[in-house]
Amino acid sequence: MADGKAYVLSGRSANNKILRDFWMYNPLTDHWTELDSVPFTGRVKAISAVVDGAAYVGLGFNGHVYADSAYRRDFWRYDLQTTTWTRCADFPSHNTDVAVSFVFGKRIFVAFGFFDGFTRDVYAYDTQTDKWTRCDDSSAYGRAGAVGCSNGARYFAGTGYNTTNMNDWWEFYPESTTWSQRAHIPGAGRMFASATAVDERIFVLGGRHFGGSLTTGFLFDDLLEYDVAADKWLLRGRLPQGGRENMIAFSINGQGYFGLGEDASGKICNNFYTWHD
Repeated sequence: MADGKAYVLSGRSANNKILRDFWMYNPLTDHWTELDSVPFTGRVKAISAVVDGAAYVGLGFNGHVYADSAYRRDFWRYDLQTTTWTRCADFPSHNTDVAVSFVFGKRIFVAFGFFDGFTRDVYAYDTQTDKWTRCDDSSAYGRAGAVGCSNGARYFAGTGYNTTNMNDWWEFYPESTTWSQRAHIPGAGRMFASATAVDERIFVLGGRHFGGSLTTGFLFDDLLEYDVAADKWLLRGRLPQGGRENMIAFSINGQGYFGLGEDASGKICNNFYTWHD
């Protein structure tokens, strides 16, 4: 989200094709506009961040799970004023699948992710010097498929998967790059959820409780709010068409939005919603 609009790019189509298209959503007109395709390889599970009016996009996954080349390390800057893309310094690790990111000042922090295992790595990207620096590892367990979210003053991450579904929740302190554990999300753990901050409120939506052949998996349909001051979780509603994973979620001018993703049947969804108290 930048400049009062939302931008959506790449992802996967209903026929399992990795996409390179690029779209802008204007909340004032409730209209999507297709922009020029991105100049890099399409992917899923990328990260994005906005610093000083520029959007940064990269990492993610495209290909076979055991192929090194499938773990995308390229990182790009999109200038909203000139609508041009510039390649930045590559991410220094291969753990690029389903990581989380935060913005603090001029830096972008990237944590967790997957390559040949579940990582606890934390890196910081300096947008002024175009350099990556490795920070101390997270004190949280390594994982992939987590969510990260900030209300501009405090920073949180959690959920995900590391041989088991996880429901732990952590606060991240970017100045010291340290972590503190907070209240667990109620119920079974989840991966591939979505999170966004609306004003100063933190929300987590949906996700998958992974189940293999001997256990039962399912999709969550909940809209949860994390009460930052009280360190507790509140159920605020249910998604209108049942459980969903791999959604996008964002807020514009104090309004929360969510959509896309996949439903319980594996269908790729293209509908979009906003929610109200």
